Amino acid sequence: MKSSQKASSIILWIARILAILEIGFILFFLLADLFGGESGGAGFGSFNEILSFAFFPILPLIGLSLALKWPSLGGMISTLGFIGLSIIRPDLIADPMIMILAVPGILFLVAWILDRRRTKSKF
Repeated sequence: MKSSQKASSIILWIARILAILEIGFILFFLLADLFGGESGGAGFGSFNEILSFAFFPILPLIGLSLALKWPSLGGMISTLGFIGLSIIRPDLIADPMIMILAVPGILFLVAWILDRRRTKSKF
């Protein structure tokens, strides 16, 4: 029992640290594009671009922010954002630099599942 609780706690803290780093990373690029981008605020070219923008960076940003307080909800939202992005932009699946950003959301879900199993086995 103790090892499961400790593993869940370690995974949760790793997910939190990675989530904070990723939130900072995403916000840096969003703000840099908004205030200093060369695109000049050209906007979106198509509906596909709007969906891609919603799935990444918006959903992971919202999900990881929520996951710091509610790991299950935030982990689900963040992971669904990357799943949606993979469906809309299958060419990004092969890019490890994009898909590695899904790790914190998945870790939040793993920690939540481990915690649920531990609490169910108590009763």
